[in-house]
Amino acid sequence: MKPFLVSYEESGQKLLQFLTRRIKTPKAILHKWIRTGQVRINGKRVQPFTQVFYNSLVRIPPFAEKNTLKQEKDVSSSLTKKNLNLPPIIAEGSGLIVFSKPPGLATHGGTKLSDSLTHRLACAYKDSLFKPTPIHRLDKNTSGIILVAKEYTTLKNITNLFAHREVYKEYLAWVEGICPWETPQNLTDMLVKAAYKNKEKMMPESEAKHLKTQAKTQPQKASLTAQCIKTQNNHSLLRIKLHTGRTHQIRAQLSSHNFPIVGDIKYGSKNYTAALKLHAFRLCLNNELYEDIPSWNGLWKVTNKDLSIL
Repeated sequence: MKPFLVSYEESGQKLLQFLTRRIKTPKAILHKWIRTGQVRINGKRVQPFTQVFYNSLVRIPPFAEKNTLKQEKDVSSSLTKKNLNLPPIIAEGSGLIVFSKPPGLATHGGTKLSDSLTHRLACAYKDSLFKPTPIHRLDKNTSGIILVAKEYTTLKNITNLFAHREVYKEYLAWVEGICPWETPQNLTDMLVKAAYKNKEKMMPESEAKHLKTQAKTQPQKASLTAQCIKTQNNHSLLRIKLHTGRTHQIRAQLSSHNFPIVGDIKYGSKNYTAALKLHAFRLCLNNELYEDIPSWNGLWKVTNKDLSIL
């Protein structure tokens, strides 16, 4: 078979990453092929972590052709035409798409999930050599801004910015109760995962000790700034700026300070009818600012006037 020609979108990947995207073969077998010289780049023997670059030729064994990825058939067959639709696009550049993720759509698939943003992207871009990939994630029921890379270099660069806390993110959340934080309030907690009432959730280490439940993870510092920008009907609209990115951080921290997010039953909300009211509404990346006002209606509606003080 003809060697693979590395596209611009794929450039910069480790050889093993490149092959796992191109061939349906276990990594252990790919390692063996590379180690025994059956995989070569531009005719030269290489290592699994050798980078592949634009226009390089990657040779694989002839018998591997049957495993070459053609289409994501298993994904597309499990999705209807309706849920193949991608979320609204806020902005798009040469290597990046900024989506407005709706609540109820998972970022990545799983054992019990036949639909996710990753699956929809795989179907929408089934003919692309590099399938657009979410750079970060939002919980399934959290809505708002999510970044998707159209090329590997963008994926790597922005992932590094997230790792070094160089991406500015703000959220909006409706919480239960009248919140007195008219000026920004910094909340810092040491979060652990612990079991409570037969369910695992994140909670401050001090709370886990008070409940006499065994922590299943080491404590991790969680920090955010919250400010109340509106109150009505014993509910408060909060603006939240994340300083760290822990699992369920906003939900766990606000709940531990007696302001559970509306609709978040797992973390103490008493509202069993409303969907989770947590939305990633602002993100700044490389001096580019993206905003997405949530499409909440009725009591939960957020207007430009509400956000004018921000």
